[in-house]
Amino acid sequence: MHERIIPSLALVLALLCGGCMNTPTIPAPPPAQDRFYALPAPDVDGFVTVEGQPGAFPTWDLEANRVYGLVLNLDTHRGVIEPVENDGSFMARIEAQSGHRLNVRTRFPDGTESFPIELVVPY
Repeated sequence: MHERIIPSLALVLALLCGGCMNTPTIPAPPPAQDRFYALPAPDVDGFVTVEGQPGAFPTWDLEANRVYGLVLNLDTHRGVIEPVENDGSFMARIEAQSGHRLNVRTRFPDGTESFPIELVVPY
């Protein structure tokens, strides 16, 4: 009787473990849009500074695992990646013109990325 139970138990465990590996992950929440300063108009060189107050991005054990902020200009298809500070604040300069849409998201140490928020460069 034990000879039947052990293979059956092994099959059940294999199915359970295999099912766990195919479970979708839940995307991380986006940066806190209300913690970003209003975007300035582009400077004379055609750049905009994206600046987040403390708490704009999630904090992490930054000594061992760095969290990054990604900013992508959806109109030029160019982007920048900058580290997030210990308090969740952030600053990045990106080439952008008035009316351009900037996609901002978090990249976690394991490589996953959050949902984006969108900021528009003012005129």
